[in-house]
Amino acid sequence: GINAEYMGAFQTSLLRLQLQLEDTFVQIGLASGAPQALVLCDRGTMDGKAYCSEAQWQGILANVQMDVVQLRDQRYDLVYHLVTAADGAERHYTLENNAARTETPEEARRLDALLKHSYLGHPHLSVVDNSTDFDVKINRVVRSLLTHLGLGLASTGAARRYFVPTVPLAWPFHVETIHVSISLLRGSTVENEMRICKRGINGKWMFSYQRLQNSASAKPIISERRMTGKQYSEHLPMIDDKLRGITQTVSSFMYCNHSFELQHFNSPKAWAGKAILYLKLNEGEDPNSVALPPFVPGCVDVSSSNGYSLFEIASLSSVLDG
Repeated sequence: GINAEYMGAFQTSLLRLQLQLEDTFVQIGLASGAPQALVLCDRGTMDGKAYCSEAQWQGILANVQMDVVQLRDQRYDLVYHLVTAADGAERHYTLENNAARTETPEEARRLDALLKHSYLGHPHLSVVDNSTDFDVKINRVVRSLLTHLGLGLASTGAARRYFVPTVPLAWPFHVETIHVSISLLRGSTVENEMRICKRGINGKWMFSYQRLQNSASAKPIISERRMTGKQYSEHLPMIDDKLRGITQTVSSFMYCNHSFELQHFNSPKAWAGKAILYLKLNEGEDPNSVALPPFVPGCVDVSSSNGYSLFEIASLSSVLDG
């Protein structure tokens, strides 16, 4: 078999190559002068984690002098995981049309789960399952991409949120834990939230500016822009001091090929101990067809209620906290 030292050296070299290739194509896009340039990566920098032990992975991170937040969250705006045909479309899984494919269906499903979990914690992770044929599967990704690029295609996907009165004391499997801090800026209203956010692990942060536009007649529209730490600091004086800051401990996990985030509130005080379960639906997916995790009890669908928006949480808490 392959020894641990060789695997660590191989995955380190592969990661360095991946980083160089991605950086090169980003530079080409920037040099093009185009108003928008999209770089699609067939594989990602976190893929190597699925092929080695946790100790080996930590060694690889040390070798390239990077951390998970840099490789996963800061690097990619969107992550799409296309589930292997061996999970849900078994009759189309074959070794005959791909010389590089050697895994049995069981091995493919095991590796697929590891790859999926490598990106747990990314703020925009979408899992694209095999509930449709392959052409429609690809079109679901394309439609989502066009929506995120603002090219005029209305999204048929959606997010659902569920109020959770008590947070689970234990998890039946590994979850990725992320710390989040959200501050609303002056001028925010329930119809137009403007906020800055930092999201990270072990003191390593990704910063962003977010704007959420709510309308009674249309789906909410959210836009997001990455920020540097310096830009984030420059926005701190713009925070509305009449609204409470929001801090969360977020548990990111997979259940039945869907990405969930349990957003556990630490502050404001009126919300401490409560949580919102956030579900990202696929394009055209019926929310009633998605199984909610039984280990998160008491979920109440509040997707259509403004009372659970971040603005309402921050402003109501200002009254309750005094």
